Amino acid sequence: MQSKSMYSTSIAWLLGLSVLLFGAHAQAAPQFTYTLAPNPDGVAMAGSGNLTGGVASGNDGTRLTIEKVQIDNVVYMHTIVSEAYTGFATEYYTRLTQVGQSLQSSPDSGGNERALMGSKAAYPVAAAGYAGGVFGNAKDPYGLSVTTAGFRPYDLSGVGTGDPTKMTMRTYVSDSGMTLDVLKPLLTKKPVISQTVKDGALSLEYKADLRRLNYTDSSRAGDVRNATTILDSSLPTTSAGAGNFDMAFAQQSVVTAGRYSFAPGTGWNSANGWDVDNSRFTEGVYSYAAGGFDVLSLNWAGFFDYQQNKVACATGHRTLTVCPP
Repeated sequence: MQSKSMYSTSIAWLLGLSVLLFGAHAQAAPQFTYTLAPNPDGVAMAGSGNLTGGVASGNDGTRLTIEKVQIDNVVYMHTIVSEAYTGFATEYYTRLTQVGQSLQSSPDSGGNERALMGSKAAYPVAAAGYAGGVFGNAKDPYGLSVTTAGFRPYDLSGVGTGDPTKMTMRTYVSDSGMTLDVLKPLLTKKPVISQTVKDGALSLEYKADLRRLNYTDSSRAGDVRNATTILDSSLPTTSAGAGNFDMAFAQQSVVTAGRYSFAPGTGWNSANGWDVDNSRFTEGVYSYAAGGFDVLSLNWAGFFDYQQNKVACATGHRTLTVCPP
């Protein structure tokens, strides 16, 4: 499904960055609840919707909820995408800001349909624009066909341009032998990533907990657990557990997980955010104490699954550029 693949990108950049600890904090923080249910917190806002099945969820029956909720007098877009039969679920809150006449995620993230349509004047009738899949990024959610002068591929979708201090999230993936849990419960703190693998004689546990670290702090690493246990009696070991590994007992252990920072960009060059033809968005920059990861250079088309988008690919409403010819 298109929506699932777009939201899955959030997992990719979080994994690439590493991640957050639940340390004590002096000031009260907004409380976000992850229940995979509509309106778990605050007050539902006008214009909210609970969309399940049909075109809105990519035609494959994946559960999709998009609604506005108000928490501590701040409005957030609350989104849920889940497929119980695949073991996938993601839920997140994105802060909305008043820009021009509407509530948008601006100035916290990019994404401009003008990168595809060129000028809004070329599509004066909204219905015609939607029918052609031009408004928004439905026609080209990965920016593969962006040719409008001055726009970069990610200027269309905005993927990877968001300010991580303006959102919280939880993503859970599991199958018979693996679980992955990404949790970012606080706006200004980094996340925690937990992964377990249990496959026959192999047991692996990894956890990078950075919840005590702010996004301005690259001087401290998070708390990391990395252990592997091999339970195979056929291996030529001289003693029980000889093939095991636990980073806690490593002679030399250099941890850099969490040693990165984020500096917000200047955002939109227009007071009306994305809704003007010449608007451009300057995204923030991640800096790393060691190594690096460029979320803006990834090929997001790899997240597209044609089997989940057959109907969308076959209709003129969403003629996706990633669909087979």
